[in-house]
Amino acid sequence: MELKITQNSRNELLKRGEIIAEVTSKIIPSRDEVRKNISAKTNIPEEKIIIQRMEPTYGQNKIIVDAKTYDEKKEMQRTESKNMLKRNFKEEKKEEGTETKETAPKKEEAKEEVEVPKEKIKTEKVVKEEIKKEEPVKKENVKEDKVEENPADKEKKEAKEKVEQETKEDNTDKEEASEKKEEKKE
Repeated sequence: MELKITQNSRNELLKRGEIIAEVTSKIIPSRDEVRKNISAKTNIPEEKIIIQRMEPTYGQNKIIVDAKTYDEKKEMQRTESKNMLKRNFKEEKKEEGTETKETAPKKEEAKEEVEVPKEKIKTEKVVKEEIKKEEPVKKENVKEDKVEENPADKEKKEAKEKVEQETKEDNTDKEEASEKKEEKKE
């Protein structure tokens, strides 16, 4: 990985330096690797460097890096968003995660102390079986209300049936007429 700083400016209002650099690499390096290289080139501690963005260029091995360097860590924490701090300093969170794994056996020990007596489990099983054995509830004289059709729908239905009946009659009339013609021809 090769790092070339293209722009290094100072922002006095926010008390930080703003660096734009080009990284040449076949693979996209991690933020930590880029931070270490910037630290080596600028002699600024890694804890005071934030990698704002890393933009790979399409079809090339170049990555444009936008970084911010702070004079004090307090200024960095005050200025940068929590999300950006999390994104740049993941290792601190991982170390905290290992501590929680060490405390995990203590939680398991607590679980072992609270054991449910076997007799209680048996009674729960018996209760479940009893529920299954119970007869289903019988329906008592439940009358289903018939939904009356809308009068407009009734009329449409009747008209449709009438048209179907007329077409059937027409078809039978045509068949009879064609049969008579055939009989006359013979």
